[in-house]
Amino acid sequence: MNIDVLIIAEKPSVARMFAEILSKNRYRTMYSYNVEYYVFKLNNEVWASIGLKGHILNYDYPSKYNKWAEIDPRDLFFIDPIQVIEKGSYRYVEALRDIGRSIRYALLA
Repeated sequence: MNIDVLIIAEKPSVARMFAEILSKNRYRTMYSYNVEYYVFKLNNEVWASIGLKGHILNYDYPSKYNKWAEIDPRDLFFIDPIQVIEKGSYRYVEALRDIGRSIRYALLA
């Protein structure tokens, strides 16, 4: 299914509320990687709304910089942090990749 617009909410209950209001309760519940999302039509476009469980990505330093007693903290200002997927969030990342393949644009709500 091609989705034109994807609304990404921080919580599933907010995603459902977007779908209920924007579709006037005429939405379908679907699943991707065991993550619930809602699909509906609005202005002749297919919209979807998905809720996450808070932040799914975080930043960290490479492992050699995680030994605080062995590094000069000033060095951290010149090190590029790396993105780390939060524990338990892999299914949300995969669902976003799956659903997001066909979207024209995303709205972060």
